[in-house]
Amino acid sequence: MITQEQITAMLEGMEDEIRETVVKEVKAQVVRDLKYEVSSQIRKIVENYLTTEIADEIRAALVETKPAILVAIATLAQGLGETLAETLLEDATERMKQSYHRRGLVKALFE
Repeated sequence: MITQEQITAMLEGMEDEIRETVVKEVKAQVVRDLKYEVSSQIRKIVENYLTTEIADEIRAALVETKPAILVAIATLAQGLGETLAETLLEDATERMKQSYHRRGLVKALFE
């Protein structure tokens, strides 16, 4: 078992190394904190600019193109429905090619 005197002697022999490591870690933490703070401040400035200077223009452009957006959404929804139906049919067809799935389907339908 290590005695208190042995621990003290070991630490005294490592004072310079411990001090250098602590200073290095403190500096690294300060740099990380500064990076985070600068990033946070920049984010606030950009958000403020977007909110006060750009948002109204974007909103106006969206309102102006609303009919075209709605047509595009309706077309997309129809296309998605058709694609989904086709995919489900293809999947069912592939499953029916396997006798295991075919047997299960026939059993479910007629029993």
